[in-house]
Amino acid sequence: MKSDTPKITTMKLIFSVLLFLGLLANVSAQKIFSVDSRYDADIKVYVTDSRYDADLIVYKCDSRYDAEGNKGLWYFVDSRYDADKKIFFPDFATGTP
Repeated sequence: MKSDTPKITTMKLIFSVLLFLGLLANVSAQKIFSVDSRYDADIKVYVTDSRYDADLIVYKCDSRYDAEGNKGLWYFVDSRYDADKKIFFPDFATGTP
């Protein structure tokens, strides 16, 4: 009877590489584009005055190179095609979500 150890080891290696690539894709999503319609947005963002009311705290940075990784630094790009995520800022003060 043959051992399946090399086959299992190869499968674990492939799974590990795929998992790493998946995590790497999510980590680099920091280039942001602001859209005019909530239906075009990946994320809806409401700006609050108090950090204690926030679920997520991010900072706008001036350089796209500062926004690499998942450190809470967002760089706003000029084109939706350059963005990793599109966001919409609803205006709840006037009642139009």
